[in-house]
Amino acid sequence: MFSDAYKLANQYTRPVIVMKRTERGVVSTSFATYILLNKDGWALTASHVMSDAAIALQHAQERSEYERKAAEIENDASLSPGKKKHDLRQLTKNYEWITNLSYWWGHDGVGGGNVVADSRRDLAAVQLTNIGPLNVTAFPTFAPAGEEMSPGTSLCRLGFPFHTVNGRFDDATKNFRIDNMPPISMFPNDGIHTRIMMQVDANTGIQTKFLETSTPGLRGQSGGPIFDRTGRIWAIQSRTLSLPLGFAPKVKQGGKEFVEHQFIHIGVGAHVDEVRDFLTANKIDFATK
Repeated sequence: MFSDAYKLANQYTRPVIVMKRTERGVVSTSFATYILLNKDGWALTASHVMSDAAIALQHAQERSEYERKAAEIENDASLSPGKKKHDLRQLTKNYEWITNLSYWWGHDGVGGGNVVADSRRDLAAVQLTNIGPLNVTAFPTFAPAGEEMSPGTSLCRLGFPFHTVNGRFDDATKNFRIDNMPPISMFPNDGIHTRIMMQVDANTGIQTKFLETSTPGLRGQSGGPIFDRTGRIWAIQSRTLSLPLGFAPKVKQGGKEFVEHQFIHIGVGAHVDEVRDFLTANKIDFATK
């Protein structure tokens, strides 16, 4: 059903790997997805994929202020050694500060530049540099304004789940390394359009439109396209919700009885109407049909 549409989406959908290191020295890696929008290098993904970039900037400021205060104490000749130790202990050091952060955009040498993000819509656009190695042969098309989708319409989601990599930070080069990079393959999962979700901001009253699907988005598919059988994009994968089914059978395990609550997992994507408005507001070229 989606073989032709998959061939289209395959041409512009790429993985992004986020690697970060904390003050504690712990390195973590995660997979996500993006689509390359145009020849100018603009990539579209979910804003939560890019959230660590903003957090890292905040952490850098906090860490710099901590180091400044610590240096003042250490260099204050009027303080006794005991007083210095006491004052240093009063400073708050956050061992969860992000000290190093890297985004790998699907090929070595591809870099990230300007970033614009909208957390309300869960959308972010990044202007990549040196996009030639990505070998993108066609760009995406989005459903046009004014066209509505009927519930029950078949949709497909594309991204990069089921990949696990162990990143490490090389102190000598100050770069991240991945020693066990697996072959990276796309994974499509289909479903039907179930409902439109309107999310209302409690402070501003602004409504944001999301598209719901009968199947969940998988870890690693965030930022990936949700498209119809013709290949037109109707949403960008945002998150997965677990909705209670309203019944809870009792099960026995190890001689004890437990209540097992039942849920259905559904996918939620930023609706194409929100995508078009976001890209238009930021003067980023994209195609519709």
